[in-house]
Amino acid sequence: MSDLFLSYSRKDQAFVRELHAALTARSRDVWADWEDIPPTAKWWEEVKQAIEAADVFVFVVSPDSVASKVCRDEIEHAASLNKRIVPLIRREIVRGSAPPAISAHNWIYMRSDEELRASVETLIRALETDLDWLRAHTRLLVRALEWDSAGREPSFLLRGRDLDLAEQWLSGAAVRDPVPTPLQTQYVFASRGVATRGQRLRLAALSTALVVAVVLMAVALLSRNDAVVQQERAQQQEQIAIGEATRANEQRDLADEQRRVADDQRRIAEEQGRIAKSRELAASSLVQLALDPELSILLALEAIELESTTQAGQALRQALVGSYVRRTIKAHESEVIALDVSADGRWLVTGSTDDTARLWNLDAAGTLVPRTLGGHDGTVTAVAFTPDGTHIATAGEDGTIGLWDATSAAPVKRIAVSSQPLRSAAFGADGRSLLTGGDDGVARLVDLDSGAVVREFRGGDFGITVVNVSDDGTRLVVAKVVGRLRLFDIATGAELRTLGEELGIYDGPSFSPDGTRLAAGGLGGEIHLWDPRTGDEMATLTGHTGSIEASRFDAAGRRLVSASTDGTARVWDVAEGRSLAVLRGHQGTAFAATFGTGSRSVISAGSDGTSRVWSLEDVEPSIVRSTDGERELLPTADGSLIVTVGGLGGARLRDATTLDIVRTFGTEGEGAANAEISADGRLLMTADRDGTIDLWRLPDASPLGTVKAVAPPDGTPFHAWLAPDGSTVATFDDARDAVVLWDAVSGAEKLLLRGHEGGVNDVAFAPDSSRIATTGADGTARIWDAATGTESTVLRDFGDATTVVDAAFSPDGTRLALTSTDRLVRVYGIPDAVLQITLAGHTHGLIRVAWSPDGRGLLTEGANDRTARTWDAATGESRSILIGHAGQLLSARYSPDGAWIATSSDDATVRLWEAASGGLTAVFGGQRLLAYAPLLSAGARQIVTTDFDGTLRVFRCDELCTTVDALRDVARRRVTRQLSDVERSLFLGEPPIPFPTPAASVP
Repeated sequence: MSDLFLSYSRKDQAFVRELHAALTARSRDVWADWEDIPPTAKWWEEVKQAIEAADVFVFVVSPDSVASKVCRDEIEHAASLNKRIVPLIRREIVRGSAPPAISAHNWIYMRSDEELRASVETLIRALETDLDWLRAHTRLLVRALEWDSAGREPSFLLRGRDLDLAEQWLSGAAVRDPVPTPLQTQYVFASRGVATRGQRLRLAALSTALVVAVVLMAVALLSRNDAVVQQERAQQQEQIAIGEATRANEQRDLADEQRRVADDQRRIAEEQGRIAKSRELAASSLVQLALDPELSILLALEAIELESTTQAGQALRQALVGSYVRRTIKAHESEVIALDVSADGRWLVTGSTDDTARLWNLDAAGTLVPRTLGGHDGTVTAVAFTPDGTHIATAGEDGTIGLWDATSAAPVKRIAVSSQPLRSAAFGADGRSLLTGGDDGVARLVDLDSGAVVREFRGGDFGITVVNVSDDGTRLVVAKVVGRLRLFDIATGAELRTLGEELGIYDGPSFSPDGTRLAAGGLGGEIHLWDPRTGDEMATLTGHTGSIEASRFDAAGRRLVSASTDGTARVWDVAEGRSLAVLRGHQGTAFAATFGTGSRSVISAGSDGTSRVWSLEDVEPSIVRSTDGERELLPTADGSLIVTVGGLGGARLRDATTLDIVRTFGTEGEGAANAEISADGRLLMTADRDGTIDLWRLPDASPLGTVKAVAPPDGTPFHAWLAPDGSTVATFDDARDAVVLWDAVSGAEKLLLRGHEGGVNDVAFAPDSSRIATTGADGTARIWDAATGTESTVLRDFGDATTVVDAAFSPDGTRLALTSTDRLVRVYGIPDAVLQITLAGHTHGLIRVAWSPDGRGLLTEGANDRTARTWDAATGESRSILIGHAGQLLSARYSPDGAWIATSSDDATVRLWEAASGGLTAVFGGQRLLAYAPLLSAGARQIVTTDFDGTLRVFRCDELCTTVDALRDVARRRVTRQLSDVERSLFLGEPPIPFPTPAASVP
């Protein structure tokens, strides 16, 4: 017997062989007739026997099989035997042409090779449905047919257990498929009839024997009855025991299932608890970012360790952006109020209220071991290195100066200067004299060789808080507890001028290296900048919320660092008057701060007993190049070169890594308007403000063609657009109120696109250059055939918008995104121009739009709402809002791989965001007035920026522009401490460690 019989037309034999192979590969016994011979009586008998012996009859449906007489005979025979019939559709047939026995069943479709592979498992399930019933049906049918063929010979009938099983099978036929045939039913009934007659004969023969046995049975009856009773009792007990065992097993299975459910629920609850706690820690991390960024990092790390949620990843990114600390030195057990760094940046000296100064080797790794400079009887209020770094001076509340060898920390001499506390000390330019100031209100010039006071500087009625000396050693500035700043000529002792208000409170004054600026902090947290030569106040820097304790210029005089009672140090761009970095982390007042070597680090000291080293590497450019106003940046195809455009005209091809000029395009003229590069990166178009448009070959800068377009007469900015294939240039001609298409090589005018009324805002080419979309001030967008200039679609439904602003085709050219003054972005299908999605969220201002490189995301920038937003291009759902700029947004751009987004603003910063999460990854400052569209390399490891005056800067993002997993390693390297016991209790809920109980005193 076989699992199934295949009935088919010879024209479907190739398909049937594939099906046969697929079924035999799954261990199915398949009968199929492969011989293409004319039917004979013998052959037909073999086919019928095969149908009879098969569990399932499978019919391959096609126009040829339903028309075949042989196939219809096979179907009729299978149907007469009540076989399970499974039709397989190989080729579609005319409705109603299938035999009734086929039409009555569900069909399985195998019209293609893909459907064959997909539907084989469906066929297998059909074969296995009620498999035991099928096999019994086949077995009983074969026996019944043999009995019928033998003239219904009784010897072929069923007996004993076979008969019992057949009757049981027949009793369940009402709810089974296929149902028994009449022959099967007759066969079973005949078998039972013969079995019954045989039983009657045997009973008659036994009647006589029974009479004889009655007496014997009567004798044994009592014994038997007793045995039966005992047996029945035993059976009852056995059934009870079996029942109890069954119930016990059921209870055990139920308990196991409940335990599994409880385990699953516990795991789900634990996971949800971890997620909730991770999000809670991420929220706490963001709160702490404004207070202690290093604590923010530690909390974000804890959040990620619990569960790497999106919120935890974003918190870690923002914490790393806000944290600059790289080393925390537990310098003293009490407040550190003074510090200085040697000229080579290797050594740090700190002064403390613990009456000592300490010398630290900053080049040493691991835990630093200081050398202690002792001897003062009271707080060490000031410390300073000589300009050559060979000696250290300390000043104290005991009124003395200590001089120390900077190499060995050995004391050289001690000089008594005043009977009252000294508050400040600064070396003269030669390193052989020291200027001091203190509570007696007198500044003194002390000769260190003799120890004599050479000159005194008097003025005002209050004690001195700070003295400082210009780098050339000619001028002294004195700050008092109350009153104006006073400038003295060190050589003569003459007072040069005063700065500030009569009752003003100023602290931490310092000169710029060139002596052209003097900075000093005020009580309200502001920093005043004066020209010490004229006394004119130049600027005021605001940002601190507490009074200023100290300030210091960097070696170039471009940056200033300040320390404040608000617990922060700040780094300022002096020329722009902007804060570049806020260094948070001191637990209490930041008393002092200075720059490290190369101005790429800051060292500070605070009331928490620490000195901290802060890195400015993440905010400092690695390369700076001045240009004549190049403000537009374009990448070449492989990203190794960039094109810069701006200034007086032409363009420059630069090395993307070094910004060195490789080639120059064109000559100086009216000034550059804009530039574009073809999709393959081989052609560059430059447009000047006078309407001259040049086409260049990259990278050799050879000219290919020139277009002489008409520039706007009223001073409106001129703009040109290059088709992606480089063949066509588009401009707008105000006089003709039309978009003009030019041949980019010959310069000939090709077509005019007329239709807009009142000017065109944007022209966008489809990626294959076959279509053009234009947006206008008339509140319409129009789609054109680029080859013929035919207007194919006019889009007018822009709600309250009076102007359609920006247009962008998707990378595959099948969709078009449009922005308008109603602050909405609409996405249309191309070429049908049917509105698909609308993006709403920007609050006001000009909106521009760009597609992600893979076409699955959209990036919009709202100039005046200061945000950029990312969207799902399929659903229109908002993915993230990029918030943080303090000024109008000027650009938003994807990296070539679409993983990162750079935004720029008139707040003079460029911000880098992870595209997937919207997490802020880096902030690059230092731009002058405006930061124009930056250029990102693949992976965003390098960012090139340009600003108002055309200064090019290269920033590196090697550490922060990476995955969250990699950021964890960066964070672990950067943190300088772990969570304290108090912090673990507060944020993680760990039980606090109890303070030890003091031992009882002995009476």
